[in-house]
Amino acid sequence: FSYVKINSSITLVDYKGENLKLLRIPRTIDGCTVTRIESFPRGYFKSDYIFIHKDIEYISEAVIDGSIYYEGTSIPDNWSKNWLLNRDTNKVIFNVRDIVETEDGYEVILFNDDTAEIFNYKGTETEIVVPSVINGCRVTSINGAFKENNKITSVVLPDSLITIGDNTFLNCSSLVSVELNDGLKDIGNYAFCNCTSLSSISIPSSVVKIGYYAFYNSSISSLTFEEGCSVETIGVCSFSECDSLASVIIPSSVVSIGNSAFSGCSSLTSLVFEEGASLELISDSAFSYCNISNEVHIPDNVSVIEKYAFTNNTNMAFYISTASKLSYIGYYAFKSCCGESIVYLSNNVTYVGGGAFSSSNTVIYCEAESKPSTWDSDWLGYNTIKPKV
Repeated sequence: FSYVKINSSITLVDYKGENLKLLRIPRTIDGCTVTRIESFPRGYFKSDYIFIHKDIEYISEAVIDGSIYYEGTSIPDNWSKNWLLNRDTNKVIFNVRDIVETEDGYEVILFNDDTAEIFNYKGTETEIVVPSVINGCRVTSINGAFKENNKITSVVLPDSLITIGDNTFLNCSSLVSVELNDGLKDIGNYAFCNCTSLSSISIPSSVVKIGYYAFYNSSISSLTFEEGCSVETIGVCSFSECDSLASVIIPSSVVSIGNSAFSGCSSLTSLVFEEGASLELISDSAFSYCNISNEVHIPDNVSVIEKYAFTNNTNMAFYISTASKLSYIGYYAFKSCCGESIVYLSNNVTYVGGGAFSSSNTVIYCEAESKPSTWDSDWLGYNTIKPKV
């Protein structure tokens, strides 16, 4: 660190040391308290993670770049408004007690509420059993700790864990098995993305959210949602390009399925929505370019099916019932779904996009006596329509 000493206080003006994953702002230098961080003349403090203690009274403009672990409970008013660069990607976490490294290679953030987050693993083990307690604190989060570790082959997570953060197992190409724990609630973005050896996954009933690209391009052939599942959101591209995945049962708890969530799963032949489904939204391309071949009953609670949602499942049949709450069908939503299908469209359907049923083998029954003006003129494609039920 480069610094200026004024009376008994230290102002940091630059850091030119080695490129550390974690940069600690020192509490004292030469027996004097570090109280300010300033850019002078072009000082810069950059790292993946930066620990800032609560004795820092002032930070100048655009001088810090990294995710911040802060000892205090809130940002002091006299810090500059734009002290942190890249706010879209960098975040600030409060109430940090300390940051430690364990003998077995875990780098850990300890919080004032006696919880802990593992943010890095420097060990050499290939079969990982993550501890539930470190330095008296419960391990509730793992955040990016094993990213691009191509040596680990198996992971067992502790019962204390609540969150698997973004990128935690990203590009772990040798990872074959993961035991997710009961009590887990959040699987973050890119959490298991490109885990090309991972063959199966069982989602605990406690999980509420699966982030975007969470299992993208993994090799899972078996996906199980445990009984009593709580998952509400399946994120954008979360299981996209999982070429070995053969079947999926969407639990009744799911409310929304994100864009391209299962798109390009070329081995996916069976799709089932559980009875009593809470599902409201099937987003753009959610199941496009799979090989679904069973009859898919669209849950009655679904109100929106966006564009390309099921396009190019050439053997898929589908059924929309008279009890459906459907109001919106995007363009090409069922294009080239060639199984024999029956659809009932009530007066609640305010929009049907162009080619929504194009090149599909579908008989459509409409409550309306003629095409509503809000439907696209080419909504029907090559189907037989019986105008009124």
